[in-house]
Amino acid sequence: MSSKDLKEILERQKALSDQLRNPLADRLAELESTNVMRSFSQQSNIARMLEELNKPTIASEALERAAEIAKSHDWIRDYGKEAERATQWIKNLEVQTACTRQWLKGLETQYRLPEFNEATRFLREIENNSAFRATQELHKHFEQTQRAMEAMRSPWLDINNSLRSVNAFTELQLLGHTLHSNAPSYSDSVSNALRIELGDWRDQITWPERIFTDPIARSDFYVERGFNGDLADFPPEAFEESLTLAGLGQDSTESPSGNANDDEEGYQRTNDAHGQLFRFERQVRAFIASRMTEAYGKNWIKTQVPPNIRERWAEKHEKAQKYGEQPLPLIAYADFTDYVLIITKTDNWSTVFQHYFMRPELVRESFQRLHPIRLCTMHARVITQDDELYLRAETLRILKAMGLS
Repeated sequence: MSSKDLKEILERQKALSDQLRNPLADRLAELESTNVMRSFSQQSNIARMLEELNKPTIASEALERAAEIAKSHDWIRDYGKEAERATQWIKNLEVQTACTRQWLKGLETQYRLPEFNEATRFLREIENNSAFRATQELHKHFEQTQRAMEAMRSPWLDINNSLRSVNAFTELQLLGHTLHSNAPSYSDSVSNALRIELGDWRDQITWPERIFTDPIARSDFYVERGFNGDLADFPPEAFEESLTLAGLGQDSTESPSGNANDDEEGYQRTNDAHGQLFRFERQVRAFIASRMTEAYGKNWIKTQVPPNIRERWAEKHEKAQKYGEQPLPLIAYADFTDYVLIITKTDNWSTVFQHYFMRPELVRESFQRLHPIRLCTMHARVITQDDELYLRAETLRILKAMGLS
């Protein structure tokens, strides 16, 4: 069972928990907001109400109150049905919890470290097997990949599919080698290599809303784009260690995920991603401002930024001033999607940015790969290992192109 299977189990478990919690809470709130709870206190007044029925002047009012009590009894009966369903949900939840615990227990023995010389044997098998995508590049980086594999201290080799684990580990290392090579970040060789592993994101994308709230839907969306999901299908500690060995590890200012449960790892990963994106965006803004000032002067925002974007920045700036915030350069109020629009604007591109990013569709591809992660971090949603790989690969690529990494 892969980490995606675990995600699905945990998602079903969470859904059951929500089903258990929400209907009961909603029903109790509804009961409190209606006359149902009051009906219990009204029970003691039934005798008095029956006496009032004999009075013609208030017969209509008494009948309405009696009907109200009958309706309240219907609500109570419905509440009893909800309680029965809740009991069944509890049983289902207990079953799912038991399954999850059993899976986690099995996970401890699903992965291991390769034995002495075993890593070399696996690499040779991949090197000589044309079915694996890593074969051609592995010839060039065999020793580096072998050293990385031998340096691993966290169990990462899936005992049920060893070659799949070795191939994924190898491709992850080769991805790091590609990004750190002497080739320009947006050369054809680097762009094609990333597209093989991360998918093709060059065309303008219409974003399905569900991917921003559902991590499983987001991972499926990545696979549909062509993402090689095997690259992130390792236990969390092994994944972080393999990223570091590939040169894609956490910045020194970031805190490691550590030993935590699945949710906590996701939250920690979100915090780390938020910090990395915050620093990344500041660097991108400074780069754009510096290069545009060199090319067009201090008034470049007025002359080179589309009017609708410039007006939006000015509105944000004015609002920030009203709330007493310290004044910042106008570009500090840019949205994440604004960077590509400024960079690829025809005159800006030909005068300033083509030298760094080669072709407009390539820089758009990079920022589109980062868009779901950026949006999720801004809304404190859980970041997955798939997200983390995209984030580390593309921020490194862009910063290197700008001469900042």
